[in-house]
Amino acid sequence: MTTLRFYTPEDEFAIALRIKAYFGSSRKMARETLHDWRQPPNELYLITHHEQIAGFLRLGFRGANVAWIEDIFVDENLRGQGIASAAIAAAEEIVRARPGYTALHLEVVPRNENALRLYHHLGFDSLSYVTLRKNFDGSKKDRTVNLLGLNLRY
Repeated sequence: MTTLRFYTPEDEFAIALRIKAYFGSSRKMARETLHDWRQPPNELYLITHHEQIAGFLRLGFRGANVAWIEDIFVDENLRGQGIASAAIAAAEEIVRARPGYTALHLEVVPRNENALRLYHHLGFDSLSYVTLRKNFDGSKKDRTVNLLGLNLRY
């Protein structure tokens, strides 16, 4: 079973190690990052799988009705087991329980996809983010675009 557990100071070493792995950074940078991530409007959670720490998830509450999954990390040896999916589902429930919150955003860095070749050919050589939104209030956008074989509304 996979769950989210709110970060406590006793978790510092375990999370700092994972932040270090996530960014490929030094221990000092990981501890500085951890300090920043613990400040509002962030909420830091440990991802636990069968009661063992498996990673972390950081939520950010940037606006009045939208939350963001700012960072998510699952230990490399535990990937491919549905842990991240379960952690995101748990994050959705945290957000849904907040009065007024209607959406959860996340940003994804696309990598090595055929669709990017055209953009590169046109001079786009710096990749940014694709922002996905899941509306909880039932509203839908009326136009779609096919991106990497996925129909996305906008």
